[in-house]
Amino acid sequence: IVAKTGAPVVPVRVSGSFQAFPRGTPIPHFVPVTVTIGSPVLFEKTGTEDRAFYQKTSGRIMDAVGTL
Repeated sequence: IVAKTGAPVVPVRVSGSFQAFPRGTPIPHFVPVTVTIGSPVLFEKTGTEDRAFYQKTSGRIMDAVGTL
């Protein structure tokens, strides 16, 4: 979608959600859940999207998420 539209991507990290609602537990635990929102990553629609462009775009998105 990003490659086709040039839409900005806002990286988001959610921490503590597994501790708050572990698998197999019917009732959530009251523990802190933190949501970290990063700066938008901007992309330009070039019209020449190919496999290398898709890989570069997904790499930039993953790097932005990884820095959170």
